Parts: sequence; structure tokens; C-alpha cells
Amino acid sequence: MKYKGKSKWTFVLTLVLAFLLTSCAVDLSSGNKIKAENSALKCASAQYTSDKAAEEKVSPFVGYVKDGTIDTFDVYTEKGGTYIISLPMLLFDDFPASDYMEPGWMNVDVYCGTIDDFTWAVVCTGPSLGSGNANVCTSSDGGVTWWVGDKFAMYPGTVTGAGFASSEVGFMSYRYFTDQGPEISRTLNGGKTWERMMVDIPNYMNEYCFTPLSPTFQEEYGRYPIELYSDANFTSVLYLTTEDGGLTWQWVEQDEL
Repeated sequence: MKYKGKSKWTFVLTLVLAFLLTSCAVDLSSGNKIKAENSALKCASAQYTSDKAAEEKVSPFVGYVKDGTIDTFDVYTEKGGTYIISLPMLLFDDFPASDYMEPGWMNVDVYCGTIDDFTWAVVCTGPSLGSGNANVCTSSDGGVTWWVGDKFAMYPGTVTGAGFASSEVGFMSYRYFTDQGPEISRTLNGGKTWERMMVDIPNYMNEYCFTPLSPTFQEEYGRYPIELYSDANFTSVLYLTTEDGGLTWQWVEQDEL
């Protein structure tokens, strides 16, 4: 009887120890999972920070030629700022001035961005006789190779912003000039052709002129900031928003965003 009692308690203790060890294993497993998830989040955060470095400074960005004999120029957030990307000199082939290949900081504005493997960029110069020069390029392999657009296919005007919603749908903004605006051109084929996107103006806004800036997108949702001017004086910013990747847009008040 004494032997049997000892065996009984041994058996109970064994069950308790087994339960504790199992609980510890579950906790350790959960802990490892949490650590792994935290590590993944840290990596994702670092990658996000790297990918979004350019967005810490509002575009347009600036170009820099370090060697006039090569066929690319570099883009930085600002003079002496963070390097973003290198773009082909072919963008300037049809521009009237020919001094873009001189080493140093370039007198051009650059708008650029990346959507998954798709990279886009727009370069433009300041106004000359009421209009500027602009061209677009895109890449589907992270900037290894580039498709360069045709300057003469671009909508004419002084560029004030640019953005792409997808590899097919993109936008360029222009300062109001011949009418009240907003002057926005849109491409539906990745920058090959551009047409003006007509925007309905509510009656209560007819007294203003409009200068669109750079649209931003998160999947299908996008916001298009529009500056309002009255008698050539800046008054405020309103927004157009889209929920279908830039195909249709609606006006919203700033407090509705």
C-alpha cells in the first residue's frame, strides 16, 4: 500500500510538471512569435522609412549633374539633401535650352514616385513666354531601364505638380493662365498621351482661380490639393478626392478629409 501511494503521488507530480512544461512551451512559442512579428515590423518600418525618404520634403525635387559625359543625372530632395534616384538625360532632348548637361545643380523641377515596381518621374522648367517645358519617363524595373516620353505629347503650361495613381493613370498640374483653372492633364496609358481633365466648378467658387498641386494616392483613394486665388492673392486650399484610382473626382472641404 505504501508503494502504491508513492506511485500515485509520483504520477500526479509528473502530470503537474508536464502541464507546466507545456505551458512554458506555449508561452515561449508565443514569445518567439511576438519577437518575430516585432522584428518583421521593425524591418518593414525601416524599409518604409527608406522608401518614403523623399516624401519628408515636399516635391518638387532638384536635379544634379556630376559628370556631363554620362547619360543620367541625379535627383535629390533639395540642394545638398538626400539622394532619391537617377534619371535619363534623354528627358531634355527636345527642351530649347542646351545647358542641362553642365556639371552642378540643375535649374529644373523634378517630381517622382514609386508604386510597387513602377517608377515615374516628371521634369520641368520654369515659364518662358507664359509656358514651360516638361517631359515624363517611367520604369517597370526599378529604374534599371526607362521609357522616355515625347515632350510634344505633353499638355502645355507651367507645371505646379504631378503624380501617378497607377502604372497607367497619371496627372500633371499647371498654374492657371488662360482661364480660372484648375488646369490638370491626365494620362490613361502610362504617359504616352495626355489630355486635359475637365473639373466642374461649384457656383460658389466661381469667383476664384485655381492652381492644382501634386496629387497623392493610397491604393484607389487619392487627394488632389487645389490652391484658391482671389484677385491673384492666395486664399486657401481645397481638395478633390477620388475613390476609383483617379477616374472620377469630387470636391470636399478640408474639414471633411
